[in-house]
Amino acid sequence: CLTLVVDVLAIPDRRVIGADLSAEVLALGLRRKRATYDLFYVVLARRNTATLATVDAKLRKLCKSLGVNAIGA
Repeated sequence: CLTLVVDVLAIPDRRVIGADLSAEVLALGLRRKRATYDLFYVVLARRNTATLATVDAKLRKLCKSLGVNAIGA
């Protein structure tokens, strides 16, 4: 767990404009009937081939169905 925290803190910050993601997030939200605020993280993870860390089991299941790696408790 400590290694994961250290790795996350080493990731460089990069700003992403929400408008660049909005159309994809909205379409995904309508298809999957999920809140869009969660889906911004999913779309960012998918676009960056990143792993999403969440304690939300339903969100991890959604990630798996979309081919997005997700970890959590």
